[in-house]
Amino acid sequence: MTTTAELLPKTTLQNLPEFLVRLRETSQKIFDSKGFPGNKSEEYKYLSLDTAALRLSLDGLPKLQPTPKNLSKSLISFNAYIVVVVNGVLDIENSKLPISESGVWVDSLKNTLHTKPEFAKEIGHLADISDGFVAKNTAEFTDGWVLKIDKNVKVSKPIYLVNLCTGDASFFQNTRNLIHVGNNAEVDIYKHTLSLDLNSEIFQNGVTEVYVGENSTATFSQIQEGGENLNSVNYFVANQAANSVLTHNIFTLSGKVVRNNTQLVLAGKGAEGNMNGVFIPSSGETFDNHTLADHRVAHCNSNELYKGVALGKGSGVFNGKIFVRKDAQKTNAYQSNKNILLSDDANIYTKPQLEIYADDVKCSHGSTTGQLDEKAMFYMQARGIGQDAARKLLVKAFSGEAVNMVKNEAVREFLEAAIDRKLNND
Repeated sequence: MTTTAELLPKTTLQNLPEFLVRLRETSQKIFDSKGFPGNKSEEYKYLSLDTAALRLSLDGLPKLQPTPKNLSKSLISFNAYIVVVVNGVLDIENSKLPISESGVWVDSLKNTLHTKPEFAKEIGHLADISDGFVAKNTAEFTDGWVLKIDKNVKVSKPIYLVNLCTGDASFFQNTRNLIHVGNNAEVDIYKHTLSLDLNSEIFQNGVTEVYVGENSTATFSQIQEGGENLNSVNYFVANQAANSVLTHNIFTLSGKVVRNNTQLVLAGKGAEGNMNGVFIPSSGETFDNHTLADHRVAHCNSNELYKGVALGKGSGVFNGKIFVRKDAQKTNAYQSNKNILLSDDANIYTKPQLEIYADDVKCSHGSTTGQLDEKAMFYMQARGIGQDAARKLLVKAFSGEAVNMVKNEAVREFLEAAIDRKLNND
């Protein structure tokens, strides 16, 4: 545990809009009464959160850390706008923001609240503050970032959000992010969480709310490489207007405890939501994925594919729900979760769910968990491929179905190499 000298005292954002003041007060009351959810909660029963890590929230905020000079060596090399966030604070100096591109706004939440408060007016409209982590975040977030794409704007290149964790002090961090994609717009976003020179355990509690306008197309891909000192709870919720297409990809490759809550709300007729993921926990790691495709209106489609590979004593969770409300006729919703255990000590808990209140729908879900195909292993070894090489090839093929959902070739190649490294370190 860090000393108080290493930390700044807790501060709150100043001169907030009235709606946000009321929201934070309500959220604080909810958190004070409920606290963090624990193993007795059905939604969190497989997630063992270290109470010491949660108590970091009492110790204040970290001092601002400089961006490590070797950051570029850890980044994906591709032509993109770069937004660097260090311990929850936007690093303008090391970012390459789309300042010259008309119709694209990126700034810290703190600055946005002071200079363009109308851009932040939708904070809190989607995230459910009955969840203890969301309540904590809403009551105490100190910064984050805002991305706004104007209507009819097709962003010329991807936006690469680098979420960097660094420093020597332990702390609990609440960050709040907002994305608004205007009508008839297009954007491709990649968020990369990584740690460099992180020598103490930290806890990140992040909430991202997304609005996708009519006839818009957006992708949001997350690569999570937090390392052994990062605990994180990530809440991503998106509202989709009519005829919009949103694809959410997530690849969890390292971290002590990582909980991902992903929710797509199909609120406009003709909307399409896609969720794809790969999670590869090894010994000492727990990766917990909860997803929700919330069909609220008729004639919408959702597709979901999650692949899990557990190594050593790693633990994984997939809990996915398709929720079709009574007015959501003509819904097409599909969910698939497939898992491989590469060790007798590995665990993956899976719970696919359908909750349907409409009668004219096509919905399906399925889940499998097992070992690598013995016949395929034998076939490859009989042709001179070693056991380890054969295993890696099969895992690569298994995860490749989800990896190939990523549009950018450089990002796909990075993910393939990162998965190889994970298997080599097992």
